[in-house]
Amino acid sequence: MMVPVDKLEAGMEVAADVINYNQVLLMTKGTTLTQSYIRTLKMWGIEVVNVVSSEADSPPAPVASAFSDDLMNAAEQLVNKRFIHVLDNTVMAAILKKIAIERTARDLAAQPSPKQPTA
Repeated sequence: MMVPVDKLEAGMEVAADVINYNQVLLMTKGTTLTQSYIRTLKMWGIEVVNVVSSEADSPPAPVASAFSDDLMNAAEQLVNKRFIHVLDNTVMAAILKKIAIERTARDLAAQPSPKQPTA
């Protein structure tokens, strides 16, 4: 289960190796997190960590977008062109795609809207 680093707790078990943007191994699968390890992950800019989930875990509630459906759909169409070749790790691909859609929507919202013809 992918958990944002701010929600990690000491005692959680890492479910997959944690690698930074330089492909340096920071933590191996099976590591039990401590507060020190969590601080290290934050220091290295790690945003999410795959941890072992328990049967009691429930799926997270969907987060409402700050953008309109039309804007999100336009952003998704632009991003889909970049995700033609899906990464091997489908969970990471979904996370990266969601981030890309949100950022594209933000960029689209910041652009001046095209002028509408006046009658």
